[in-house]
Amino acid sequence: MRYIFSVVLVCCLSLPAWSVDNNVNGKSQELEFLFGLAKEDPKSALQQTELLLQRFNYLKPHEFCKALQVAAVSHLGIGQYRRSYERAQLAAQCALDNKLYKEFIYSSKIQAINANALGEFVESIRLFLVATKYIDRVDDDAIKFDLLSTIANHYTLIDDYESASYYMERAKLYRQKGAEPTCMESMVDQHILKLKGSYKEVLAKLEKSRERCHSDGNNYEIIMWELYYSDVKIHFKKYDEALAILADSQKLYSDNNIDYARDSLHLLYAKAYLGKGELDRAREHIDNSANELRHLAQDKSSYEIEVLRAQVSFAAGEFQQAAEFYAAALELKELYLKKLNSITFAVQKIEMNALQQENQVKEAQALQQAQEAQLMGERNRSRGIIAVSFAIVIGLLGMFIINRRMGRSRDHFRNLAHFDPITRGMSRIFWLQSAAEQCAKLDLSTPISVLIIKVDGLRGINLKYGYGVGDDVLARTSQVVDRQGSSNGLLGRLGGNQLALLLPGVSRPNAEAIAEQIRLETESIPPEELDVKQAVTVSIGVCGYNRQRDLTEMILRADRMLDEILDGGGNQVQTFKGSYA
Repeated sequence: MRYIFSVVLVCCLSLPAWSVDNNVNGKSQELEFLFGLAKEDPKSALQQTELLLQRFNYLKPHEFCKALQVAAVSHLGIGQYRRSYERAQLAAQCALDNKLYKEFIYSSKIQAINANALGEFVESIRLFLVATKYIDRVDDDAIKFDLLSTIANHYTLIDDYESASYYMERAKLYRQKGAEPTCMESMVDQHILKLKGSYKEVLAKLEKSRERCHSDGNNYEIIMWELYYSDVKIHFKKYDEALAILADSQKLYSDNNIDYARDSLHLLYAKAYLGKGELDRAREHIDNSANELRHLAQDKSSYEIEVLRAQVSFAAGEFQQAAEFYAAALELKELYLKKLNSITFAVQKIEMNALQQENQVKEAQALQQAQEAQLMGERNRSRGIIAVSFAIVIGLLGMFIINRRMGRSRDHFRNLAHFDPITRGMSRIFWLQSAAEQCAKLDLSTPISVLIIKVDGLRGINLKYGYGVGDDVLARTSQVVDRQGSSNGLLGRLGGNQLALLLPGVSRPNAEAIAEQIRLETESIPPEELDVKQAVTVSIGVCGYNRQRDLTEMILRADRMLDEILDGGGNQVQTFKGSYA
């Protein structure tokens, strides 16, 4: 059943995914509170997080990533799997863009959870394997344990307890020495035992893990433990005990606005009532379970629902209807087994591709080391024979080749440091240095102007369409700015959605005209070329001086003009018209 999937995957939500300095105030602390609230009252957490996302311009990059993550967890808690998947995807990309690898792993895991809930099991495995590529970039053993144990649980879904055991043993390597097994670890171990048919051992371990799974007060862990426990009680025909456990679970669902895996709750109720012979109540819960699954892809739960319907009809003496339900169940079982075989094959292919990529990376690293050793050997040999006249020529030639190669490497890294790969403009530091040098070189009688350009609503574009589209918008805008700027203009990216253009020899009126041309040309770009639905606009602050040469002052005044524009809605050009003009 699907609750077996959720039993560990939702428990993963108990693990704190973000590390925030205790001295950080404001939005970060608020988001930490909302992250905790998402596990207790996801609907309330989602409402408050949406308000923050509406004011995303006031969030720092890591706060924006976290807000998306909290929203994803909240959507998951109320059963909105598709929306949770989309938010987790944005959160993962945001974390990766900002090199927040621990947060990337966590968001990718939430994305994988939703992929499986939507019936996309192969995609969920792919996402997990992508996350494992970054596991060595974090130094938090809890994150590593969480990811590997989640993957172990994932393999139990296709009855592959050997792979599940392998990943669980890997996960245990990262458990703190002397620490008791976590609730998550215990439940995965119990699931593996259940696949082996060891129900008595499962029951004993469940009772032993009761206190551990209830101690943290995590409602998700408590609910999933109780669903698992009631299922085992039903197996041993202790129906009244199972119903009492399910009643506690239902109260937690109602009290905390949790909708996740309600289909499993109703399915277990149906099994217990069927065992007691209360057929009408069993039918009611079967229908409720089917209703919860109506928007999801058919899986093992769909087959179990038809089997239960057949069993209830048979117990009621409705043999013809029971036969029809059994026939439908067999058809669903056949489809499920075919799907399971396809999934197993696809998963094996993904694992092989991942292994091949890993080997290719290792091969490339080995080749790189060999080339470096070869270059070092050439350099040493050239030094050793420098005293010999003939060898001098050979040595010089070798040194020339090596230096040329080293020069290319230096050029490559210099470009990475000096230029922004998206806009092709200068990096912030390099632009400030170059602009200051230009200002110092110019005669005092030569005018100079600065344009500060912001793409309106770029964060909203990233949120709605993805960061790839946002990057394309920024790149296209920078092309317009570069084309409209004078031949000796300096284009740079100051950060985020902010560009800067220094125009030596351009007076304030001409700079204002150039800014207006940039604004008009950007607005005229067809939205479909940028994969957006509305025209992209820019806001531009302009400052131009004839005698003033304080670059910092010019940038501040242009930026002040930009703030006034943004307060008025954007898509304007505004020029500072103070002294020294």
